[in-house]
Amino acid sequence: MRDRIRIALFSGVLWSAAWWGAAGALVQAHGNPLMEARLQQSGFRVQGPVTAIAGDRVSYEFLDFGGKKHTAEALVGDPNRVRALAKSGIVTVVYLPKEPEVSKLEGERYSTLESWILFTLAGVGFLSWPVVAWRFWKRRGQRPSPTAASSTTG
Repeated sequence: MRDRIRIALFSGVLWSAAWWGAAGALVQAHGNPLMEARLQQSGFRVQGPVTAIAGDRVSYEFLDFGGKKHTAEALVGDPNRVRALAKSGIVTVVYLPKEPEVSKLEGERYSTLESWILFTLAGVGFLSWPVVAWRFWKRRGQRPSPTAASSTTG
């Protein structure tokens, strides 16, 4: 009985961890959508040079408020905007003053992931683990024990 409880709870926790892992992988691949609001609310705007363009990726540099140089890269969705940035060679950068490694080009998004998708994934992972544990519990409870199976056959 105690092993059944442990196995059911462990399967539920594994299920939840898989969903949280999926949410984390999306944040890694597409950027944290919560940073977008922080950049809008308290971001500083500075100008800096474009250092490289490779396809739809634009690399740029900027000096933070303290005068320290930072380099970053942004994904620009509009090919016309990429050409305009290549022509001008100057970008307007929005960055967080306490975390200058978090920056974006003005007019572009920091994250290509919508926040509701992230919260939905995390919520499903968190709220569904008791259901998975319960279903595992029920499934394990319906299987006949090896001793009962051998006593009916022979």
